[in-house]
Formats: sequence, C-alpha cells, structure tokens
Amino acid sequence: MSIVLYFTGAFMLFMLYLDNRYNIMSMTLDHYPKLINNIMKIREQLCSFLAPKFTNIMMNLLWNGSYMYTFVKYRFGKLYSTYPLVRSFAKSLRELVGKDMDKPSKSGQLTYPWGSITRLVTEGGCNLRVIEDMFDFKEVEWRDKSINENLIKLKTMAKDLIEKDTELVECLVIIAPSEDIKICRVITKYTEDSYISEGGDLLERYCGKFLSVDYMNIPDQETDADTDTDDDSGIELQIDKSYLVVGNQLFSAAFIGRLLNAMELNNLFDIKYKLTIMDQDINMKTCVYGELVELMCEKNYEIMNLYSNKSLDSSIPPDEFHKKNENKNEIEDEETKSWDKIDMLE
Repeated sequence: MSIVLYFTGAFMLFMLYLDNRYNIMSMTLDHYPKLINNIMKIREQLCSFLAPKFTNIMMNLLWNGSYMYTFVKYRFGKLYSTYPLVRSFAKSLRELVGKDMDKPSKSGQLTYPWGSITRLVTEGGCNLRVIEDMFDFKEVEWRDKSINENLIKLKTMAKDLIEKDTELVECLVIIAPSEDIKICRVITKYTEDSYISEGGDLLERYCGKFLSVDYMNIPDQETDADTDTDDDSGIELQIDKSYLVVGNQLFSAAFIGRLLNAMELNNLFDIKYKLTIMDQDINMKTCVYGELVELMCEKNYEIMNLYSNKSLDSSIPPDEFHKKNENKNEIEDEETKSWDKIDMLE
C-alpha cells in the first residue's frame, strides 16, 4: 500500500511540475501535441545522458571480468595441479555443494543408477586418452533388469567395441546402482568369453582400504618401474570408498585416466607411469601400465597382468610386445624348419 501511495505522490508532483511549466491545466486539445513533444524531448535528453555511461560501465565490467576470470583460472589451476592440499580442499568444497568429482561429469543431469564404458585409446604410440560413454539405468532397456544382467550386457558391449576398433586397448565397465556402490570390470581383446558371465554377490564390501595412491610419470631415462625417484611431482589420487567392493578391478590404465580426467589432468597421461599404493598394513606396492589390482575377500588383493606374456618393461605397449613375440616365434619356426631340412639331407 505504501508503494502505491509513493508512486501516486510522485505522479502528482510530476503533474504539478508540468502544470507550473506548461500550464497543463488550462490547455485545450490543441496544446496536447506540444506537451507530448516536450515529454519526448525530455526522454531523449535522459537517454543521451545515460546511454554513454551505461555502455562504458558494461564495457568495463566485461573487460575486468574476463581478465579476473583468466587470472584466477590460471593461478588456481597451477596451485591445483602442484599441491595435493589444494586438490583435497577443492574436492571437499565440491562435495559440500553436491558436485562430487567422481560423479559423471559429461552427464550433468544423470543420477543413480547409471553405468558407463570408459574406452582407453592410444595416441602417437605412448600417449593415452579415455572416452566415457554414459548409460542411464532409469531408461526402459535397463531398469527392468538386475545388476548382474546389466553388467553382463555392458561387458558384452565393451568386448564388441574392442574387437571392432583396433585403436582400443581396454574398456573399463562401471555400474553404480547407488552412491555407495560402484562395480568395476576391465575388458581387453584378450578377455575370454567365459569371463563375461557374472555370478555371486556383486555388492559385497571389501574390508581393506588403501591409505594412499600416488600417480607419477616416469622420465624417459627411467623405464624401470621399480626404480626409486626423489621427484615430488606425483599426483595423489583420491579413491572413493564406493569402489571398495569385492571383485572390483581397480587401477587399470582406463581407471587412472578416468580419475585424471575428473581432476582435469589428462595432459599428464601416457604409458610411462607408475602407481605407488600403500595399503592398510603399510605395505607399498607398485602398479604400472598393463596391470591392475583385483580386490579379494576380507583384506586380500592381487596385482594382475591384463595381458598374457606381458613384458616387464612398462614402456612397451602390450600390443607391440605381442607382435614382437609373434615375430620371434615365426623366426624360430623358420630356423627349426631349416635345421630339419639339413638333418634330412644328412
């Protein structure tokens, strides 16, 4: 009510001003066009006075705002990639506002339950890149199936992708029935068909834990994964407790690439890396390219090779290693045949 009275009073004062200046009350109909013309002139004067200032204000806001955004993004990005404490603070802040970094970033609106296939692709021989495809389990083709059935379906899809695409090294299959559980399986071109099937309790909690997981790129001159280094440039990977499920396969290259993507550090991802893991018993383990950790019952886990006959040199991609072995076997076969021919002649 007070606002109405305020505007009514302001209008009356404005009318008194016009009456005092233009004698509006004594005007005939012929005078109103002149009044309207004077009002339009007042409006034009106000616009000409305010427009330049408004434009300048907007230009200053745009310029200063873009400068501040670039400055803060660059400086904070440098701090984020250098100091683990800053990364931990940023992760806690995101969790506080409900934007956990581990949630699928490409599907902003995707909620539980969901599934994904993360493809690991090689680029230029040594560089690695991951591509994640998300699946909403609330859709018709997924929602009426059990977790076991959906997991088998995703593993079958991943196997088909690897068989058709020669650039794919591995696929990481993840199913998240809820925020507290994530089921992880790794598929490669060497995965047997019998592995696709699933049985047992898929939701059994793993009793152990990992106190720290540090990711580090190995320099070119240091190809031995067991060589110690004094470089402090390692990146601490935060492993959410939802991954601690019996049967899960963690720390494969696709798994690591997915975490680095979430941290916006995918530019540091290639095959020359070393993962240093400290478990609940303060045991230090090393995991390199082509290896993963499979969680067993109770507090047990096992570091497994993804590829049969894998070289101890982690800088050799598994595909190249297999090609070398095949070529070596062919040469040995030819040598054997030649010696057999000599024996026959003798």
